[in-house]
Amino acid sequence: DHSYGFVNGFNEPEAAFPEACVPLETALTKFRPQLAVMGVPNDRKNDPSLEKTVMEHGVPLLIQKFRLRCQEDFDEMLHSGRQYGAPVFVGEFYRLLPFAETVRRLLMEEAVGTPEYVQWRCGLNHPYAPWESRYRFLALEDLAFHHISVLQSWLDITPESIFARSFSPRKGAPVTGSLSTLSLVTRGGCLIDHVIDWHRSAAQTDFFGDFMLEGDRGALRKKGERLFLTRWKEGTCREVPVSPHGGGNALEQAAGYLCGEGERPVTLEDFAPVMTVLGGALDSVKSGKVCRYP
Repeated sequence: DHSYGFVNGFNEPEAAFPEACVPLETALTKFRPQLAVMGVPNDRKNDPSLEKTVMEHGVPLLIQKFRLRCQEDFDEMLHSGRQYGAPVFVGEFYRLLPFAETVRRLLMEEAVGTPEYVQWRCGLNHPYAPWESRYRFLALEDLAFHHISVLQSWLDITPESIFARSFSPRKGAPVTGSLSTLSLVTRGGCLIDHVIDWHRSAAQTDFFGDFMLEGDRGALRKKGERLFLTRWKEGTCREVPVSPHGGGNALEQAAGYLCGEGERPVTLEDFAPVMTVLGGALDSVKSGKVCRYP
């Protein structure tokens, strides 16, 4: 048998199952949960005190999505996780999508050799959503978060240098920072060129975006719903079947792992390089300079 409890930690007026909502301390001490799942509304930010309270009780925690106010909030959660020892998982679902899983498998099989260059383009033409106005640098703070997370599941993104820019080209629009560019040189010598054009792009993609990943043996290219593999030596290009199921969802993955099944989900420690890159990108935007890492 399974039972569920709900904590309305953000005081949402239309919380699901309001009759089932209880204070966080009550949920942790009375029900002794096997897993806590933290969801953050689109227009809100993570409250590290909530995550810390769960960690203090030793309850495994799945954070469905980070919506952080600053890098220091992540550092605080990382410190709390180390201090209290309870596993803390990151529910970043883009890296579990079929395209991401397929490319990860191909890279593990060294299908393109050592990655040397990644070009990523995401163009969207969607109506404005009210929550987007809560971000100063929308594209970098929200959508780039997903894309960089996927890249980190494929290769080592430890940065050597980062240069980023954020623009608000739609004058009078209710959002800012809807266009962003990010150039990342990794410690391993891979150049990552990432661009998001959100809301009025003539070159439209899905939210995942299209990419080209070149290595010393070949290249992978996503275009729309199709994935292609090129081999330099053979001079061939073929379409690669994309896994129809991907890696499932983060909740199933975390629950299965805690029951002794499947691979370990992404942890706070695993996710730290993603936050380093995003933090460096925002620092670069604000300073107008390249961020270099010794």
